[in-house]
Amino acid sequence: MNVPKSSGEKTAPDNNKISLLKEIDYFSLLKRTISLVRNNLRYLLITGALVSLTGGQLLTMDSSLFQTTGGGSGYDTSSNNNSKNSSPALQNQNYPEILKNIQNEENIKRQVNNFLSNKDKLPSLLWTIGIALFLILIMVFLVFLYNCHLNVLFLGQISCLEKGRTDNKKIIKRKIRGKWKKVAVLRLIFVALKIASILLFISPALFFVFQKNWGTAIFLGIIALIALLIALIFLSYVFRYSFLYLLGGNLSLKESIDRGHDLFLKKWKQTVIASLITVASHIVSGIGAFILLFIFLILCALISGLIGLIIVIIIGKIYLYWVIGVLGVLLVLTPVLLFAIILSAVWQSFLTTFWFLFFKEIAGVKITETAVSKILLVKGKKKATEAINKEMTND
Repeated sequence: MNVPKSSGEKTAPDNNKISLLKEIDYFSLLKRTISLVRNNLRYLLITGALVSLTGGQLLTMDSSLFQTTGGGSGYDTSSNNNSKNSSPALQNQNYPEILKNIQNEENIKRQVNNFLSNKDKLPSLLWTIGIALFLILIMVFLVFLYNCHLNVLFLGQISCLEKGRTDNKKIIKRKIRGKWKKVAVLRLIFVALKIASILLFISPALFFVFQKNWGTAIFLGIIALIALLIALIFLSYVFRYSFLYLLGGNLSLKESIDRGHDLFLKKWKQTVIASLITVASHIVSGIGAFILLFIFLILCALISGLIGLIIVIIIGKIYLYWVIGVLGVLLVLTPVLLFAIILSAVWQSFLTTFWFLFFKEIAGVKITETAVSKILLVKGKKKATEAINKEMTND
């Protein structure tokens, strides 16, 4: 595929000699994204909020998946506490409490054993748990499908805005009808690929863990984690471009995946730069969002405290303090939650718009005025349109 050059030279120079920062004007791309989102925020806000509430946009990975919960430090602390409690002085001091805890544990074990031994109640419990899990899975799957529809609608809105139009949602839904099904299948394919990658890279290390060969297991585990991270990042970008190809034309799933794969291999350096820009934007916007949320929280707390004080002065009933406290918490948390959803919708709009414009920049073919004039001179006016179309579809 011919990729446009920002300088528009008459002869195509060597790709290795072109600076990556000069090939694409990233600063201009960022300015266009901010301008497009800022000028059309009302148009994107509701869809962006729904996308955020149902799982987020599909063009970037959620960094929260790679965060740890810090459970290890809690385990170490508890073990230290147990070692401290093993001293004779502490044992004598906490002896009644230790006996009470042991008695409570025994009572719980006895109740569980009695319940499991009751053949009448156990099947009903298992059926209840099974039905609850089945209903939860259905709800999660429905939210997953709705998120696919919202992402298709979201990109349809952004595509219209990029062309200078603000089409009604009904018109956009008519144009994108049925595409959410392909997107859902595409997501499931890549989820299966990621699960297969995890099993493939982790299995050798697990084999040596079961063999209790700890040195080899640790060595293979480190290599497997590095390889797995690279594979997951690769699949994430291939999915991103495949998803955009799928929505941009009447392509099959296989064609979209093939083109997404080829585009990433051809433009992986530019993709890395774009990702670094979004990471930097994430850090800056995260700090700004934290400051705004903190200020908004203080304002809501002051307003709710003032309202509670007025109610106390007017009514003067001490037993109403807990009611006023609950109302105060609701008055603080509700607006803060709504404000957080709005900020998240803005961020979803920014990310989706940026990657959509970046994708058009690296995947689309632009015919410069120089190229058009060349075609006109060589082919003549009658064949100019056919020649330009052929030039744009050259791979």
